[in-house]
Amino acid sequence: MPQYPQFTPHNCSWTAIFEMVKQPCFLWACWHPGNLGEYRSIKQLWATWHEGTIIDSVGQMPPLLLVEQEWGGTRNPSTRKGRRQTWRPHNDTNVRRQWSQFMFFVTQVNSMMGAGNHASEAVRILDEQRGSMTVPQFHSKLQPKKTRMGHTTAEGSLPSNSASPT
Repeated sequence: MPQYPQFTPHNCSWTAIFEMVKQPCFLWACWHPGNLGEYRSIKQLWATWHEGTIIDSVGQMPPLLLVEQEWGGTRNPSTRKGRRQTWRPHNDTNVRRQWSQFMFFVTQVNSMMGAGNHASEAVRILDEQRGSMTVPQFHSKLQPKKTRMGHTTAEGSLPSNSASPT
């Protein structure tokens, strides 16, 4: 019979739980972000990144920010060398697409925070801009359009005043 770890107040932080993980390659199956269509708002998507997803009557998943800090890939921009991420499956187009679309909005919020907004304000602004669109529709609107040569156009970028505090 498998031995499960006993959780106590001493070892019940995400850091302590992460130390018990021996094979992070299996975490994606449990902790991956939802598809964009599963999020009703940017606020809900941001909570998955920053706070962790609540699972009704069960508990809470870790914030994906912490998972990515622990097992995500890192690269030195000057040498372009680093470690390969270990928690997302390698060479899986669907995983790459799902992660990229999720991170698109995390990057949007972080960019607005870099321009002086608090996270809650950045999320509010994005949800206001989203209006009645679904999160996938909003992603399609904001995502830069690719041309035949692989270059992007500025069509999909946020309005310049969106990053300023209101």
